[in-house]
Amino acid sequence: MTWRQVLVGGLLVGVALGCAPGSSKETSGPPPGTTGGVQAQAPQKPEEAQPAAPNLPNALRHRGLGLYGLTNTRELSYQMTQGGGTPTTGTQTVKFEGIKDGKATFRIERSGWLQNQSDVVEAREDGIYVLSSTMGTFDVPALELPSNPELGKTWQVKSKMTAGDMSPILEAVAKIEKEETIKVKGGEFPALKVKLTGSITLGERKIKLAGNTWYSDGIGMVKQELTNEEGGNKQTIVVELLEIQDQPSTESSTKQ
Repeated sequence: MTWRQVLVGGLLVGVALGCAPGSSKETSGPPPGTTGGVQAQAPQKPEEAQPAAPNLPNALRHRGLGLYGLTNTRELSYQMTQGGGTPTTGTQTVKFEGIKDGKATFRIERSGWLQNQSDVVEAREDGIYVLSSTMGTFDVPALELPSNPELGKTWQVKSKMTAGDMSPILEAVAKIEKEETIKVKGGEFPALKVKLTGSITLGERKIKLAGNTWYSDGIGMVKQELTNEEGGNKQTIVVELLEIQDQPSTESSTKQ
């Protein structure tokens, strides 16, 4: 799913890197080995998360807010494995930016290999929307998670990004598949699994996309698998949670 995630931004990174000429015909998930020196830790309980914006109106305090990680100010560390390549790491923090017209805005800031995928997202009564990314601008806000993510729920995802000379168009269907416990390098978490199927159009090119994202209440994304395919070439990118910092970020804002 889009971060997006990790989400539209994450998909576009997969297309740019995975569908280039010479990419492998088929790749598997992350290879076994070390985590780049980052120590995994025990599973985190959702109730331990610190609210990024403690004074939000009740209409915005829906489950989608916690699943997307917008109630959590702790720094998250992630590992990304592209095909059979060497794993790389990056971090993510959430900052609350304010409320206007009944909508709350958050900035998701990332570092390391994630540094080009920082997003501005908005919590609305009906769900979480991505507004913009450091990778480019979107023509319309894209729904990332509904406020009430019931099992079996589906929604259409269609957005156009302007990124330099490129204007890729994402068209997909997202579906909430199930709730399950998932084990990643950072621990074991109860999670909601969201499936995405669709394509990205780049001029005359059309790249197939398929992926799954797992979200855990009060934490955010704990794992994402994205596969893109073009002309028989496939590439899979796997992102998983490595670590959750014990203390919330001191830079997070709670201004109203």
